[in-house]
Amino acid sequence: MGTRGPIASPSTQEMRGTSRKKEGAPTAPRKMLQPCPTAPTWLDDDARREWDALIPHLWEAGRLDPAVDVPGLTALVASIATWRKAEELLNAEGLVLGGKTHPAVKIARDAKAEMLAWSKEYGMTSQSRARLGEAQSAKSTKEEDEAREFFGY
Repeated sequence: MGTRGPIASPSTQEMRGTSRKKEGAPTAPRKMLQPCPTAPTWLDDDARREWDALIPHLWEAGRLDPAVDVPGLTALVASIATWRKAEELLNAEGLVLGGKTHPAVKIARDAKAEMLAWSKEYGMTSQSRARLGEAQSAKSTKEEDEAREFFGY
């Protein structure tokens, strides 16, 4: 699933800037001939809200192929919704229930692990973006601010 070795760092030319463009690298976001994928009808309301908040950003970034990505995206938004529900339940009821660890702790942990795994697949973590070859800037971008607001950081 992963690649061996440390994450590749940008070359010296890339850090200094160069007038040469990488061969094969897109110079602008690709133009979409198809509309942004819509959420499957069977998703619950929470997962559908996650879909509506997240998928258009990934679509605009050119990271999605609707022919093959819908199942993975569905798993991503469902895991986000499950994680949020479990965390809300834990906030309301506490970590301990009847002298034992609340069952929602395991649900939240599992959903978070699944959410992070799918997030890596779609370039939603800093490491996965580095692997995709995107340049990281020191300043927060509008997308990062929206992502922080979306995930509640």
